[in-house]
Amino acid sequence: MKIIPAILEKDFDSVKSLIDTYSKISVSIQIDVCDGIFVENKTWKPNPFEDINGYLLDLEFDMMVEDVLKYLDFLSMYDAKKIVVHTNNIEVEDFKLIYQKIKDKNSLFEIGICDNDINKIKSLKGFYDYVQLMGIKNVGQQGQSFDDEVLNSIKELREFVGADALIQIDGAMTKETIKLAKEAGANCFVVGSYLKNSIKDKNLKETFLELKSL
Repeated sequence: MKIIPAILEKDFDSVKSLIDTYSKISVSIQIDVCDGIFVENKTWKPNPFEDINGYLLDLEFDMMVEDVLKYLDFLSMYDAKKIVVHTNNIEVEDFKLIYQKIKDKNSLFEIGICDNDINKIKSLKGFYDYVQLMGIKNVGQQGQSFDDEVLNSIKELREFVGADALIQIDGAMTKETIKLAKEAGANCFVVGSYLKNSIKDKNLKETFLELKSL
């Protein structure tokens, strides 16, 4: 079971500040990138002028953007280890081409797909390294309520991918919802506002360790 702190911020200083904080408790961090087109929210986006290297982290970028390919050079510059591509608006054959272009750019990228349509995920077998499901309805915003419909999706996906595959859940992850998702078959959990709120209460490390021990 894995807990990954998530960062969803509008400016570079806020992103870097949370990287500084979360790097003290986790080697894996997910940075959400929203372009204001694919989703309503708009966040900081990777660019050649702002550097976040030097942390020795396993950085994952959740790309909620219209065109993920135009960010590949920057993601390589940031030494990204994992990329999540949201495929709900991408046709199956189009994504297969995107997958190959990403692998051609950097064969070490682990590519995850995010799509709560399990039939779509099944049709893309062989063109992803792992799957992320959303625990919320409105993608690209933190602080939402948990969508318990995802629990049935987790169960169906676990039957399809097998016992050892990575199923990652993002959105509305708390102590209570992580338990539910874990029981359904998920084994990796991306946590945003729940961890961020614990920073204000000065119990980040304790909260993180509690989630890992569930």
